Amino acid sequence: FYSGRYDLASKELNKFIDSTDNNSDKVLARLFLAKSFIEMKDYSRAILILSSSDVKNAYPDESRFWIEFAMLRLQ
Repeated sequence: FYSGRYDLASKELNKFIDSTDNNSDKVLARLFLAKSFIEMKDYSRAILILSSSDVKNAYPDESRFWIEFAMLRLQ
């Protein structure tokens, strides 16, 4: 993710999400997956992830910020 390879990051994050049993790691990975979608300008998919209850509960401020950011770009 930090190297700017968002397509690869999204694939690896999805693999990680599917393979881990650690819920807090899974939620953090979902947050970074949403950020990857934002970077790839796939705002609708990002909003779906950021609006999920697990992400909103674990990262309320960050999810709210990125939802607003993505919503502005959809308009």
